[in-house]
Amino acid sequence: MKKLLSNLLILFVIFVMPLTSVAEPKPGIIIVQPHYDYLGLFKEDLAIVGIDKKYGFINKDGNEITKLEYQLAGNFNKGLAIVKKNGKYGYIDKTGKEVIKPQFDTAYDFYGKYAIVVKNKKYGFIDKKGKVVIKIQYNSADIFSEGRAAVKVKDKWGYIDEKGKTVVKPAYDRAYHFSNSLAKVVVYSKNGDGGKCGYIDKNGKLVIPIKYGYDFDENMAENEKDPYKYYGEFTSSIAQVHINGLVGYINTKGKEISKPQYGFYSQDFENGCAIIEKNGKYGIINTSGKELVKPVYSEIDPFKEGLARATLNKSTVFLDKTAKVVLKPEYDYVGEFYNGFAQCSIEGKYGYIDKNGKEVIAPAYESAGTFNNGLALVKKDGKSNFIDISGNVVISPEYADAANFSEGYSAVAKDNKYGYIDTTGNEVVSPAYDEAYDFVGDIGIIVKDNKLGYVYIKKS
Repeated sequence: MKKLLSNLLILFVIFVMPLTSVAEPKPGIIIVQPHYDYLGLFKEDLAIVGIDKKYGFINKDGNEITKLEYQLAGNFNKGLAIVKKNGKYGYIDKTGKEVIKPQFDTAYDFYGKYAIVVKNKKYGFIDKKGKVVIKIQYNSADIFSEGRAAVKVKDKWGYIDEKGKTVVKPAYDRAYHFSNSLAKVVVYSKNGDGGKCGYIDKNGKLVIPIKYGYDFDENMAENEKDPYKYYGEFTSSIAQVHINGLVGYINTKGKEISKPQYGFYSQDFENGCAIIEKNGKYGIINTSGKELVKPVYSEIDPFKEGLARATLNKSTVFLDKTAKVVLKPEYDYVGEFYNGFAQCSIEGKYGYIDKNGKEVIAPAYESAGTFNNGLALVKKDGKSNFIDISGNVVISPEYADAANFSEGYSAVAKDNKYGYIDTTGNEVVSPAYDEAYDFVGDIGIIVKDNKLGYVYIKKS
């Protein structure tokens, strides 16, 4: 749908600024009218807002806790947010007070007790009072993890403890933070085409030999849930490694539970198994390296609600966490399970099945959305309705457009203007905006004349 963006898209595109007014059209509903150029997602109940490239913070009630005076601002993290003023970085608390005055050339979020800061191209660490606890003297630095931080002296990396004492002398071309008491260290090749990596313990002892492949772009591999996660980090006490472009898996003792033999799209372990890829086909291995599912599927999706959707010869099956095929639905298309139900289609008509494979709503719709808050948006004979899991029409909105429910609200359109309804069909925000985004938590972003605002519906 053109105007109604998904939650995922919002995560990447929403940036906003201050509003002209705050309205409370109904009890428990606050509307901050669109007037910001930038509006970030709420973190710890506060969001970054901006106008004309000046930024500050707003709370959900629409009160700006700071002036829009900063050149840049970061999301709140454990009660503190990074701000930039007059070219320098510092930190504010949730009252808007500058608890660490802007004085650094660069600053990073606190990770544990300390944050990395930079002055004159040198790195060091401060505590939450702004005191420099580890001298700003390093050419680069990584976060503290398990009592150790990787630091760069001249052109080599080593490790320090939380008192700043060197515990592993700088000897590596790259070093990463500790996980499961091991850290990946790298030695570059002399011909400049990458290098080799191995793993050391907290005392610097090489536990796993430097023999696995390393590519420079591994340094950029970030993870949405944990921005500090790196390729080859031990998860579930198992790390993914590669030799000559082939992926394998090792445990914390360095034993190869699966020798390097799989392709680039193989995944990390999660819940005791990993999806592996070989010659464009996918399978599943367990923590012993046993192939529970041979790589024969053209696609295997990550597990969702205890089941993984897999495709073989245009047929869809579902695997449980033992990799056993538990469902073989006979349809042209079957979606993933959301809240216990999956869309299915045959000859262009859509319906739903449950997790036992039972057809709970026969395919009869031109389109069908996922079930959220007990309702799904379907279209039949060109008309959109919301149905319950029995197939009964619960809401028959007289709108030109509607989105699936998110957090109990659906964005709807009338005369090219957008607003919101609740799960009873009541109009909680009248259509008056150029765009309306899915709710994330208790916040829905609204747009008018290319300015951003939001709807805040207080939880009772």
